[in-house]
Amino acid sequence: MKDWETQLTEAETEKSELEAQKAFLDSMEDGILTADRDGIVAEVSCEEGDIIRGSDPIISYYDMDAVTISIQVPQEEIAGLSVGDTVDVTINGMLKRQGTIEEKSAEPVSGTSRTAVDYEVKIGVDNPDGRLSAGLSASVTVSQEEAEMEQESGNE
Repeated sequence: MKDWETQLTEAETEKSELEAQKAFLDSMEDGILTADRDGIVAEVSCEEGDIIRGSDPIISYYDMDAVTISIQVPQEEIAGLSVGDTVDVTINGMLKRQGTIEEKSAEPVSGTSRTAVDYEVKIGVDNPDGRLSAGLSASVTVSQEEAEMEQESGNE
């Protein structure tokens, strides 16, 4: 009886996997993959003849309509920042944008003592013209404190 139950469980699992694969194949129209939004292809994870499961990534892409800038903020300034705050961003000393604090770390990211630690803050910046990219230098000014923090921009 146990063998039969084990075989039934395995068959149900295989059936679920096959149904997921069928749903994936049904979602492709004429063998063409589409994404839910525009973006730039970063990586193609498979080649012709590969067996693809429903949960396997096929193509990775990123959306450049918005970029994320990560900065480190000293502990004495982190309390003055909140998710949703607007900040001024200057890219490469010339291009000015406004950004919004999207995430504020609760755990320190650097520091060796209790008095000198930094926290990560992520800032979202709209990029409708596509002029921003990874690796650009950014200066972030928080309006309330008028403090500038120089960091490297990065995409998530």
